Amino acid sequence: MEIRLTSKGAILSNSDKRFWTERVRLYFPIALNHHNATSSALLCTILKRGTVNHPDMLSLERALEERYGMAVGFDIAKLGDLLIFKATMQSPKSRFTPAGAKLQKEALALFSEILLQPLQGENGFFKDYFEQERRILIAQLTTLINHRELYSRIRFLNHFCRSEPYRLYEYGDIKTAETITNNDVYTFYRKLIEETPFILYTDGFDYTDVFDALKGLAKNSASLLPFKQKCLSARKRTKTVTERMDIKQAYLWFGFRANIPPTDERATAAQILSAIFGGLPTSRLFKSVREKSSLAYDVHSTYVRSKGIMAVHACVSPENLKKAKRLIMKEWERITSGDASEEELKTAKRYLIQDIETLVDSPLALADFYAYGILIGKNESLLKRIENIKKVKRDDIVAVARSLECDTVFSLIPDDKKRGRGQK
Repeated sequence: MEIRLTSKGAILSNSDKRFWTERVRLYFPIALNHHNATSSALLCTILKRGTVNHPDMLSLERALEERYGMAVGFDIAKLGDLLIFKATMQSPKSRFTPAGAKLQKEALALFSEILLQPLQGENGFFKDYFEQERRILIAQLTTLINHRELYSRIRFLNHFCRSEPYRLYEYGDIKTAETITNNDVYTFYRKLIEETPFILYTDGFDYTDVFDALKGLAKNSASLLPFKQKCLSARKRTKTVTERMDIKQAYLWFGFRANIPPTDERATAAQILSAIFGGLPTSRLFKSVREKSSLAYDVHSTYVRSKGIMAVHACVSPENLKKAKRLIMKEWERITSGDASEEELKTAKRYLIQDIETLVDSPLALADFYAYGILIGKNESLLKRIENIKKVKRDDIVAVARSLECDTVFSLIPDDKKRGRGQK
C-alpha cells in the first residue's frame, strides 16, 4: 500500500494486480453526534435514489448495469468518537472488458454524478425521496429494540460512555430522525462534500483521474489531522445498572477502562489480552463460562483501541446471570494476578497475526486498516503491526490487565411482570 499525504487529506494506492475488480473509496471523517449520525444514515440512501441525469432508481440501475455492473455504495463507520462516511465505487477491471480504458472514464463520471449531482428540489434533495427515506430510517430505528443483542449494546454504551460521543448509535436516533428537515440534511451534505478533508483509496484507478472526475470535492476544507480520542480512566466505584424488558434471555455487559490512547504501545498488549480473555474460541471465557460451566450461550470480549476500553458480553439464561457474573470476574482476577500462560500468549498472537495477514486478500478491509490508522494517528504498516504483536511479552499482558479496571456492569433482563410471573 502506497500512502501520500496531501493538503486536503491522504491518498492510499493499492497496486495488487491479483483482483478482477477496480475500486475507489472515499473516507470523510466528521464529529460523532446525533445530527451527523442521522444525516449520514439518510445520505447513504438518498444519494442512491437519483441524479440530475438519472432521476430515478430504475434509470440509475440501468446506467450501472450498462457499465458492466459497476456498483456504488455508501456506508458509515464509528471509530471511537469519530464518525466516518464512506463512499465506494467498484467496477470490473477495465482491461478485461471490451470497453477497455473507456470503462474507467465512464465509471468515474457516473460515480462523480451520484456523489456530487444528486436530484434536488426547492429546499434540498428531491422532497419525495427525502420523506420516503426518512420514514424508512425511523422504522428501522424503531425496530432496533427487536434486535436484542444490538439493543443491549446500545443501552450498555449509554451508561458506560455516558459523557462521550462513542455511546451514540452510528445510524442516528429516532428523535432526531423525526425532527430533521430536508434542508438540514442537504446543508450537512454540502458541508461534507465541500469542507471535509478526506482520505482517497484507489485500486486500479490512477488517483489523478479520480481527482479530475471529482472536481470541487473538499474545495474549502482544512488539512486532515489525526482525531484526538477521548480516553478516560475508570470510575472509582463500579457502576451497576439493570434494565428490564419483555425478553427471554439476559444480556450481560462489562466495561473496562485503562485510559490508554490509541497511539500508546500498550494498546497492542491490551488487544492480545482481550483475545486471551474472551476474544478467541480458545479464550478463558469461552472455555470456562460457556464450555465447562454451560452458563452462557455466547461470551466474548472486545478491545476498542480507539477508545482504550474493553467490553465483555455474555448472553445467558436469567437464572444463570449471577453465576456468570461471578465466574467472569473470577477469570478476570486470575488474569490480573498473573495467571496468563506463555501458551495462551502464543495462541493469541498467532490468531491476531493471521487476521492481519488475511487483510491483503480483502482490498477494502485493507484500505480501512490504513485509513483508520491515519485518522487515529497510528499510521503503521501491516508488517509493523505484526512486529509489534510479536514483541509483546507475558509481563506486558499482566501489566495492562492490572491497568484495566471494571467501570460499568450492565444487565438487560426479562421483565417478570410482563411475563405474568410477578417481579422478583
